[in-house]
Amino acid sequence: MPLNFLKNALKDFAHVAALFPSTPFACRAIAGNLPDEPAVVVEYGPGSGVVTRELLRHLPPVGKLIAVEINSVFAEQLRRWPDRRLDVEEGDIVTASARLREWAPRGVDAVISGIPFSFLPPAKREEVVRNTSAALRPGGRFIVYQNSAKMTGPLERHFGRVTCRFEPRNVFPYFIMVGYKEPLGD
Repeated sequence: MPLNFLKNALKDFAHVAALFPSTPFACRAIAGNLPDEPAVVVEYGPGSGVVTRELLRHLPPVGKLIAVEINSVFAEQLRRWPDRRLDVEEGDIVTASARLREWAPRGVDAVISGIPFSFLPPAKREEVVRNTSAALRPGGRFIVYQNSAKMTGPLERHFGRVTCRFEPRNVFPYFIMVGYKEPLGD
């Protein structure tokens, strides 16, 4: 799988923005931010699916994971997975973030994103964060992992509380930022 990932990453670096898949340490650190028993989770940019596998381990049997992937090779690979909880949508995350309520009318428990936000214009970054926040249920989380902590600012503008953790056991190390949507009444 790493060679396949590298081949696709080099061919489509503008969308993949990584040369290696996330390490098991990073995958566990990312998924460890999920709320207990999430019903609906969305993953922006699953790539070859290493984080996706870890998310599915945390998802209950009746849960749903919607993976939004722009790279057609990765999307097709994910569609072949035998897990019925996984739904793969092909497209960009700006459009996908605007469709979250369509896919989950009662709201989303968590959105996980490893997409290269630094490659998006600032207005599009804000749009994705705003749309994601609007689609989350109260108490929901937007979990963003990147090679820099630059997304902390956009998250702070749209979420009541934001945390940032450094995960060094990845090539290249990640900052894992979590925006928490405040529960009703807080």
